[in-house]
Amino acid sequence: MDLETRSDQSQYASLETISRDDGFADFKWIAPEQIVVAQWVRMKCMFGCSNHGRKGACPPQTLAVSDCERVSENMVMLLFGGCNLCQECTGERSLCILREKARPAPEGLAVDVFSMVEKSGYPISVLTDPAQAADRYVLLMVE
Repeated sequence: MDLETRSDQSQYASLETISRDDGFADFKWIAPEQIVVAQWVRMKCMFGCSNHGRKGACPPQTLAVSDCERVSENMVMLLFGGCNLCQECTGERSLCILREKARPAPEGLAVDVFSMVEKSGYPISVLTDPAQAADRYVLLMVE
């Protein structure tokens, strides 16, 4: 899916204007095939994240990895971070009071953020010290 041959370029122009107006001058559209989905990401989420099973927009409340792969094939790029809309989460998607707004973190959808960022040409590194500044990226998936 080539972004330059899409029929509705005004949608992308509007998103670019909003992004720039909100201070996000450095962004890039990426093709769906640049979104890397991997089982190991879900495993890290399951065994390395304190939100696993506690938030309605985190695993196991999210799609299976195989479903995430199919979804990523139909999406186009540029919001990282898990859902933090409510001060206290019900922990179940079916009980979520903001279901229309709640979104999982890319890791909750098994997205290999490191591979995707590297494929996009941006720098990213693993932190070895909590005092290090983190590389921060935003992912907005648009149909």
